[in-house]
Amino acid sequence: MGKRHLNHRKYIYLSTFVILSVQISFATDSLTINARKRIPSEDAPGAYRMVNDKQAWNPAQTAIIICDMWDQHWCRGATARVQDLAPVMNHVISLARNKGILIVHAPSGCMEAYKDHPARRQAIDTPKVALPEWIGQWNHQLDREKGLTWPVNQSDGGCDCKPQCRQHSPWKNQIHVIEIHNEDIISDSGIEISSIFDQRNIQNVILMGVHTNMCVIGRPFGLRNMARWGKNAVLMRDLTDTMYNSRSWPYVDHFAGTSRVIEYIETHICPTITSTDLTSKVPFRFSTDHRPKVVFLMAEKEYHADQRLPEFARLLEDRYHIACDFALGISKADGPKRHSIENMQTLRDADLAIVFIRRRALPDDQMLMLRDHLEAGKPLIGIRTASHAFDARAQVPDPDNKDHILAQWPEFDKEVLGGNYNGHYGNTEKGTRIAIAETASSSSILKGLSVHGFISEGSLYRSSPLSEKAAMLLIGQITDQEPEPVAWTHRYKKANIFSTSLGHWNDWEIPDFQQLMINAVLWALQ
Repeated sequence: MGKRHLNHRKYIYLSTFVILSVQISFATDSLTINARKRIPSEDAPGAYRMVNDKQAWNPAQTAIIICDMWDQHWCRGATARVQDLAPVMNHVISLARNKGILIVHAPSGCMEAYKDHPARRQAIDTPKVALPEWIGQWNHQLDREKGLTWPVNQSDGGCDCKPQCRQHSPWKNQIHVIEIHNEDIISDSGIEISSIFDQRNIQNVILMGVHTNMCVIGRPFGLRNMARWGKNAVLMRDLTDTMYNSRSWPYVDHFAGTSRVIEYIETHICPTITSTDLTSKVPFRFSTDHRPKVVFLMAEKEYHADQRLPEFARLLEDRYHIACDFALGISKADGPKRHSIENMQTLRDADLAIVFIRRRALPDDQMLMLRDHLEAGKPLIGIRTASHAFDARAQVPDPDNKDHILAQWPEFDKEVLGGNYNGHYGNTEKGTRIAIAETASSSSILKGLSVHGFISEGSLYRSSPLSEKAAMLLIGQITDQEPEPVAWTHRYKKANIFSTSLGHWNDWEIPDFQQLMINAVLWALQ
């Protein structure tokens, strides 16, 4: 499975030049970025919500810092991943440079190799300005990080090779694949870089390069110092890597370790973006990342999808070696901005789509990406409000073009999910009793579920009758009402479908429901 996924990803990233969803405007001076961050949940103390903050940046006030993309690292694995990353990074910074974004090359410890380069001379000759002392120092922690647990153990240096490589300093320069233009800047000094930013009124800073959990976050020009200085700092999360040994705590694979560090950064340091905002293509993935990929499409408020799905994704990544990504809409249930799902391009190389959306219309290209996923025979899971995910109940004009109507798919429930949503019963004190359907086959989706069933606090959806092609798995019942299907499988053309009307925020705390969802993901991925 791994090589097939790898070849598919390379084809999509390197060979597809159709613009699917324009994230960057080449006709104006505006750069649109989708900043993903984690914010405290108002409803669940100690939990966090994943949200997308769409921002318009002035390219002339924006810089990219490329951190420590050396020609050779002391770790063989790190060197190979840099070589994998570099061609895509060079393409991204070329697009950024053409847009007017300042490019800063920061291969730390290699300044002697560039002493006569015009880009290095620019940094040296820029007058130094009065700056806080900490700008020139390695920064270990922001005040808001005090008392927090670092997401990975990197005390052994983070080499994942067997045997581990000898630590030394073999780097001489930045990897040559990344082009350096005369108008760029070469510097590894926080004082030099910050003086240039001050002189050029740089307000927005994108960090990319290696390694996320060490240099990218802690160098004098790194994420912590840029955030402390008040810059709009973001990490380009697909163009980075960690030094993490998977044989160390938390004992997850290398890429899941990177994901954990990114989650920490989004929660406590600054937002992250992907190269998609510049390329309009799928985010980059390393050639050695053979994990199947699940993409969560979420845009709903009532059932806390923006909290529960990221939590579920962490479980899938850590325990089941499944790569997870997100296409985010705003949770707010009203207003014109709700009718868009950002980062939909990530669906292009997904092996499974999981939909938890409520009553949204979408731009044509975004809806087409979902349809293309299904037309390719790729599986989909629908959770609760997915039954009315793309039925806004009225025409929705495109906010950018009032003469155009956004796309909807009101038949999505019947055609794709195989359901028949027609409202729901009210909440009851006793909740909804969930049981295995008498007609259920020995489906792997039911493996490990208790024969005694469980209670859901969520209201019972009226979903019957199901499609003739649907296979009922679980039923739900409340007092004085006929039972209703609450979980089933279906087939849409060549795509395998699992759908459930469960998904109340408390359902995710129920071991049987969590097992049901794990089983459904594994079933869909075969």
